[in-house]
Amino acid sequence: GDDIVVGSRVLGFRAGDPVSDSGGADFRPVEEIPTSAASPPQDRGLAGSVSDISLAEIVQILERARKTGRLCVSAADLQGSMAFRDGRVVAAELTSPEGSVLSGREAAYAILVLQEGVFEFFPGEQPEEDSMNECVNALLLESMRLIDEGRRSLEPADEVLPDARGPAP
Repeated sequence: GDDIVVGSRVLGFRAGDPVSDSGGADFRPVEEIPTSAASPPQDRGLAGSVSDISLAEIVQILERARKTGRLCVSAADLQGSMAFRDGRVVAAELTSPEGSVLSGREAAYAILVLQEGVFEFFPGEQPEEDSMNECVNALLLESMRLIDEGRRSLEPADEVLPDARGPAP
């Protein structure tokens, strides 16, 4: 079936079940799914599961498209976000359930290596102030270098990320 957005509603349709005997439409609504009035479909960005598409791929898409907004990530009770302006990362933060917080580059490195969880991009959202100004490729290369070298620069993240990072490479 197909989904069609009408106002703040999403209508699901299936083929082959005419609405009337007079040869009307070939499609009939089968369900009505309410959407949030606070987040209408046109304001939604990219969303999905990290197991389906890696965060490295997502941030590369955002960089290539020169997007501005906030990428929010939830994994194993962690809450993280990366703010983008014209495709560059201008802020990052990762919070554990215990309240420990990583920010800046260290948070970006820890977020980029997550292998489980969900993400959502909110176009247009801006941080209160920029804490960094990094291209995505530099962040990706450095996060992979830190993992490959086995450096413990991410020790605070290791304490809160063991399950979300997946098995060691």
